[in-house]
Amino acid sequence: MIDAQLPVILKPENSDLAVALLRDYFAPPDGRGSDFRGAQFERLGRPWNDHRYANRITASDIVAVNCLSVDVPGDVSIALLGADTAPVEALLEKIPADLDLWDATDEQVGPHSPARELWTYLRRPGLGQMTTSKLMARKRARLVPVYDAVIAGELGLKNPGAHWEIMRKLLNTDVGGGVKLHDHLKALGERAGLDTELVTPLRVFDVATWYFGNPKLAKRVAWVAQDHGTTVPNRPPFTAPPPADY
Repeated sequence: MIDAQLPVILKPENSDLAVALLRDYFAPPDGRGSDFRGAQFERLGRPWNDHRYANRITASDIVAVNCLSVDVPGDVSIALLGADTAPVEALLEKIPADLDLWDATDEQVGPHSPARELWTYLRRPGLGQMTTSKLMARKRARLVPVYDAVIAGELGLKNPGAHWEIMRKLLNTDVGGGVKLHDHLKALGERAGLDTELVTPLRVFDVATWYFGNPKLAKRVAWVAQDHGTTVPNRPPFTAPPPADY
């Protein structure tokens, strides 16, 4: 049993709107200030999947994380780029860069896995759950899901600490016709014309869910729907997630 709900925007009947939102989010800057900084998350400085830096947190990674509306404090950045380099590299080396969350075993993402060890090592004042998830997602975009208040609310998440496990199960659920959620997410990315080597199914989940579920973007969602000849599905009441540090 999964203690979460499938976000409305990811139901198959809402695929046209999900694709339209993805296209709008990842559209090239138009010079009118309407572009999303987060669209640069995958490729800022260098692409996240550049194997030369797969096991090292770089300045490009930190700036990319800041594009997702969180800040890595200066003292934390100095530590990650200095004294913490070797410990972080040692843990990243134990986490395959080509491992997808839906294929991961308990040994790879469970409580005693290298991924959890890295999560615990990174957490400190200035690197709360949201910021840590985004930093790890930049380094292991196929494995680590982004966490924030909107995602938690759309999932109906009661326990932020269970986010990885809930997402792992959800990605393997049937969304209709024998199609698993992770395959549905990949298909959405392909329909949106995204580079699916860079924009993983986890990131498609993050962007579509956040865009549709963010109350501040409700009017823009309606405009995008109108422009693409589709409709906006009814929204369930927003479920405030448990408090989380950033």
